[in-house]
Amino acid sequence: MRPEATPGTGARPDRLGIQVGVQGGGRLAALCLNMATFAVILSALSPTEYGRAALAVTLAYILGTAAAFGIDPTVFRGLSVGEVDGHGLGAAFVLRLALASAVGLVAVGVVLALPDSPMRTPLLVAFAAMPVGALVTLQQVLRARVRLVPFAIADVAGSVIALGLVIVFSLRGMEPVDVVLATVLPNLVVYLGLAVPACRALRPRVAWRRFAGDARAILRRSRMIAVGDATVVTYYRADVVALGATTGGAALGVYAAVYRFVDIAMYAQTIVIGAFFPRIARAWSDPAALRATLVQVGGLLLALATIAFITVVTLGPAVIELFGGDSYGDTTVLVVILMTVTALMFLNRLLIQTLIAGGFGGRQAVCWVGGLTGAGLAFPLSALYAERGAGVAMLIGEVLVLGIAAVQLRRLGALPRPPAPGPRAIAFAAAAVAALVAAYLPDTARLPAGVVLTLGTAAVLLLGLRSGGGLRGVDDPVA
Repeated sequence: MRPEATPGTGARPDRLGIQVGVQGGGRLAALCLNMATFAVILSALSPTEYGRAALAVTLAYILGTAAAFGIDPTVFRGLSVGEVDGHGLGAAFVLRLALASAVGLVAVGVVLALPDSPMRTPLLVAFAAMPVGALVTLQQVLRARVRLVPFAIADVAGSVIALGLVIVFSLRGMEPVDVVLATVLPNLVVYLGLAVPACRALRPRVAWRRFAGDARAILRRSRMIAVGDATVVTYYRADVVALGATTGGAALGVYAAVYRFVDIAMYAQTIVIGAFFPRIARAWSDPAALRATLVQVGGLLLALATIAFITVVTLGPAVIELFGGDSYGDTTVLVVILMTVTALMFLNRLLIQTLIAGGFGGRQAVCWVGGLTGAGLAFPLSALYAERGAGVAMLIGEVLVLGIAAVQLRRLGALPRPPAPGPRAIAFAAAAVAALVAAYLPDTARLPAGVVLTLGTAAVLLLGLRSGGGLRGVDDPVA
């Protein structure tokens, strides 16, 4: 990949807040639509059927991440610091498509060779759609240039399509494969839609005479990120695989239903870290500026994680009970465990992405040793304690990842000192404790408390952002 530093690829300081706000608004609208989709699925499928769909999507995600070979974050960083041009982007896309197609074809062949089972059709659809993921490589252009409005539009459009599909499927009787289709078809439409502005911003070009060299350069830079990605996806999806292997059936469906809240909450950290990533990559040349940025972003992420925790632990179990009925049981304990895991994930993603932004692929891969420890524990804990055991294994893994990542950044001189807690931090901590207490109250008290605490903490965050200038000044135009 040859450098092509293009002036103006960063977001203007006075525009970044607008970009993040628009994408956040799009994500909020999509969240409402996704909850409606989730409700239709819960009301149409039993926990066992939902578990089959979740397992098929999970296995395809694991293989797709392995096939991606760390190419997307490598391209994202290269574009952020001006090291990737159109030829590098084209080579990365072709390589990504070839790897995804090859792995998907082998996976389909393996499924066809196995005896028929209720999992066959969902797996075939999920594996056959794996090449669609190659389009994500092109999206890195928009992310690197902090052009987030197209993602907001894509979020809403994809959620509308998914909701429409599950409604149509439910009219004729929904099956597990329908959930897979409602996942892969919206992705295809959305990824194609995002590819259009991405290719206009930077046209991918493939010069076959230099393709081999560009491909080798990509793989050389991505190999350690690929190790980290393969490790992290193994860890993050080991809980579902462990439940499928040890208990299966209803336990897997209940866990997948609660984990849906984790997936939704993680969009917030993706938006924030993605917006800050270009600046973090450039700030590695100034350790003081890097530490200041990490304090700023870390504080915002912890605030968002607290709001997510409060919202889900107070309202989430009621949502599952309302639409899933008694078959999903009382999920309060599992919700508390997984939302605690989510809060740690928010901070861990920032530390991991900071290492990637600095070009320390090997160091970020080491962090996931903690994750693999959690993945290993998922099997015995799931066998002993079903879905709660899987959640505890995830919690242990996240604590270990946090410790290892912090040590790596400290050795590089990039780990900031935690600031003393101020009034807002104390208020957020108190609200989280109140939400934890309210989670075990009857619905007549829990639901109103959850709404009040969620709105109150969200208002405090918005006022804090406004009084502190919002997100102005968190990014700089590329010189």
